[in-house]
Amino acid sequence: MEHIVLRRFVLIMWIYTKVIIKHIIRIPVYLLIYLIYLIYILMPKDEKLWIFGSQFGYAFVGNTKYLFEYVAKNKKNIRAVWLSRDKNVLKYLSNSGYEAYLTYSFKGFYYSMKARVVIFSSGVGDINKLIPYDSHTKIIQLWHGFPLKKLTLKEELISSLRKNRMISFVKNIGLRIFPFASEHYDLGIATSDSAREKLSYALKIPLNRVVVTGYPRDDILISKGKPSKIFNNLKRNYDFKYLILYLPTYRGNAHSVSNIFNLLNEKYPFDVDKFDRFLTQFEALFLIRVHPLSRITDQNLIDKINKSQRIKLLLKTPVEESDVYPLLRHTDILVTDYSSVYSDFLLLDRPVIFASFDLENYMRTDKGFYYNYYDVAAGPIAKNWDGVLMYIKEAINQPEKYKEKRERVCKMFNKYKDANSSERVYKAIMDILESSI
Repeated sequence: MEHIVLRRFVLIMWIYTKVIIKHIIRIPVYLLIYLIYLIYILMPKDEKLWIFGSQFGYAFVGNTKYLFEYVAKNKKNIRAVWLSRDKNVLKYLSNSGYEAYLTYSFKGFYYSMKARVVIFSSGVGDINKLIPYDSHTKIIQLWHGFPLKKLTLKEELISSLRKNRMISFVKNIGLRIFPFASEHYDLGIATSDSAREKLSYALKIPLNRVVVTGYPRDDILISKGKPSKIFNNLKRNYDFKYLILYLPTYRGNAHSVSNIFNLLNEKYPFDVDKFDRFLTQFEALFLIRVHPLSRITDQNLIDKINKSQRIKLLLKTPVEESDVYPLLRHTDILVTDYSSVYSDFLLLDRPVIFASFDLENYMRTDKGFYYNYYDVAAGPIAKNWDGVLMYIKEAINQPEKYKEKRERVCKMFNKYKDANSSERVYKAIMDILESSI
């Protein structure tokens, strides 16, 4: 028992020391930001100017993408501006008739400081991490997934640190000196009451500021429209009847070598030839889309997959094809593990297979879950790739087998099953703007 207490004390002090050192190192940066802060608070805010960004400024995807498109097309009273660090994204948006600027350009800084509303799906780094936002600007956190797994490592420990009096005292002094040092949110959104509570806790947003609206990115799954460009390209280049999409989440620290594709090499051999034969038999195409924070390290495996006509890696794609949601709409079977994308896919009531080979280890060493994984996994859980193939065959022959569980979990995860989430989010933002007048 004493050993456990000592370990906990050492871990707390390590985290505490690390935080202090981090902020000491950042003092010169904070002084620069303080100058920007003075300019920011003196600049009049434009009530009609809304700034959007996503994925740390490097992509045009997610909830912010779909809300941005919706507002730009349907709400002429709002000036919707996208900021990005990627020139390809800016070129695409400009050619599509949208207003977009480079994040760290003069206009990027100017509009970032002038906007009354900033909207992102990860953190303020999606917009401009150098802008010291405070109550002069409404900060909208759309987030990027249902909170199936915990959002941070050692979340309980972090929660206890928040309650530590000494840490709270030091933090309060720091915030008085640098009032912009702690990111806050004026509004968060969720897909259900259950998700609302989890996100409120994890993101430190007061519960009354988290609104159940559904996710804007889910509108495209439910709305009827023309096939996406990426799907049309697949149909031109591949002959298939069933589209199977593999969307794994990342493991541990982002960009670590032992990230996701350890599931595709030594420990869980991925037999490309066996997959090819199986997929050919069922006229299926197997797409692999890695998490944005993951990377592939097995070049031999990549080379084998690239020679296949039944397996395709979705790696570097044009901006208009980088978003997986238009493709998800055409997907017949989803293969995933702990990715919350399956909560969105449940809206389509199609088979889901869980390639959770490292489940026990993941629960023990990684972030863990807010829910009992076995209760909310609305489909079979495979132990290896042979199991995945077996369940793909079952999904093709018996697509209704897990229908009852899919419907039950879908109701838990999604309050709405329509294409009006963007409108609900827009109204929620307007409500907080009107209440602050």
